[in-house]
This record gives sequence, structure tokens and C-alpha cells, in this order.
Amino acid sequence: MQEIEKLQKRINTAKTSIILVAVLTIANTVLIAINSDMVFTFSAYVPQLVTFIFADMAADMQEKSYLYIGIAIAILMALIYVALWLGAKKKNVFIIVALVLFGIDSAVLLYDISSYFQASYFIDIAFHAWVIYDLILGIIAYSKLKKIPVEEMQQNSEQVNYYNPCPQNAEDNNTPDDSSVQQ
Repeated sequence: MQEIEKLQKRINTAKTSIILVAVLTIANTVLIAINSDMVFTFSAYVPQLVTFIFADMAADMQEKSYLYIGIAIAILMALIYVALWLGAKKKNVFIIVALVLFGIDSAVLLYDISSYFQASYFIDIAFHAWVIYDLILGIIAYSKLKKIPVEEMQQNSEQVNYYNPCPQNAEDNNTPDDSSVQQ
């Protein structure tokens, strides 16, 4: 596998981690909302914490609206990761923003662990470390990819045979050479 393809694969892995966090966080919010005995430990921590806090408020005050507010806030937090994933499809800088947000989420998790420890936090810590690792590697790959000369990128794209889902348009895939492009 060529270096450029490896770097692009690493960036795509980071993007996949972002959407994984979003999907699992939404799933956890729903599970908490329906008072399920099962909750995934593989998700962002702060939205779970918000849901639990508002669920406790709803129980204490016997007012369901607090639970709904907590669920809405948690889902909005998860949707931020969805937006970052969508943004990262076009601009890789969104991976950096996701790293910052997930780093804050991890700091809150570590703070809570220092005051209230449970064995299940080991899995949360491992998941957070894995996501942060993937995001950092994606950012490193992005910075290396930016340093590759344009000529080498073009040469790489000419050497790779891509699947064309519309073979009838194959003659339209010709790109103009540099002499025909007006600057």
C-alpha cells in the first residue's frame, strides 16, 4: 500500500471514530431514557452524565419534563459529533475540533473517576483512549498528507484504478492537462 493511501485510510479511520461516538452516545441516551438495565460504555461521557442528572431531578421532583430536557440536551451533544463527522467529510480540520471536544469529555470522565470510582470506568477509559488515539493519528496523517507535493498526489491518483459505477461516462473522466487550464 502506498504512503498516500495509508494516510487517507488513517484519516478515514478517525472520521469513523467520530460517527461511532455519536451513534453510541445516542443509543446510550435512549437506553437511559427508557430506564434500561443495559448501557453501552462506549460513548461520550458528558451526555450520559447530563441524562442521569436530569433523570434524577425528574425522579426527585416527580416531574417528567426534566427527563425530557436532559434527553434533548444529550441528543444535541451527540448531534454535535454527527455534525463534526459530516464536516470532516469535506474538511479534515473538523477532526481537530472532535479531538478537542472528546478531550474535554475525557477530562470530565477522569474528574468523576477521581471522586466516584466504578470498575466499569476502566472500559470507558480504554474507549476514550482509543478514540483519542485514532483522532490524533488522523490529524498526524492529515498534516503529512498536506506536505506531499501536488505532483505526487496527481501521480498517485493516475496509478490507482478506481471502480467506475457509470462506465458509459468513462470518456467524461478525462481531466485537462495543465496547459489547457486557465489560471
